[in-house]
Amino acid sequence: IAIEQSPYAEIRVLDTPDRRLRLLVIDGGTHTIARKGTWESAYPYVALLGVTRCLVPKPGRVLVVGVGGGSVLKDFASRGWQVDAVEIDPVVVQVAKEHFGLSAEDGQVFTMDGRRFASGDVGPYDVVVLDAFGSSSIPFHLVTREAFGLIASRLAPGGVLAINVESDGWHGEVVKAVAATLRTQFAHVVALPGE
Repeated sequence: IAIEQSPYAEIRVLDTPDRRLRLLVIDGGTHTIARKGTWESAYPYVALLGVTRCLVPKPGRVLVVGVGGGSVLKDFASRGWQVDAVEIDPVVVQVAKEHFGLSAEDGQVFTMDGRRFASGDVGPYDVVVLDAFGSSSIPFHLVTREAFGLIASRLAPGGVLAINVESDGWHGEVVKAVAATLRTQFAHVVALPGE
């Protein structure tokens, strides 16, 4: 459907052969799978991130770091949450609007680095979702002790941080490293399978 080059990545928009699903592919990794027309996510991890809503008493404020096709934003907004989102790549935001139905009703989108955004006067958030990791790379400045401390300072009391990390299993080195770093800032760390 579309191929775009940004300063950060090659971005492709593809439809499945049956034309029921649309995919956002960034540097060869699938970042969004959405049902055409409704734009509801067909990617299991989006529903898993929704578990965070069960851990806070009512819909509140959520910060989503990483927009992709907008599935996480839409999922929270459709349930009455106030959504702020930050995406470093302006081309990703444009593609989400043009090909995945992302609109102002889904939340306010800021185009900048997620850690820099969190360094500003923002929050408090009931939930922060880190969904900025590619299938082949992690922006490591988002998974340091300092970054997690910054995010913790932007959470409301009882707030929750959820991270989408792709790994080769529960015991993958990436999962172990991210969990160990999280434990320096958070009392409770739980890993759940996405598929």
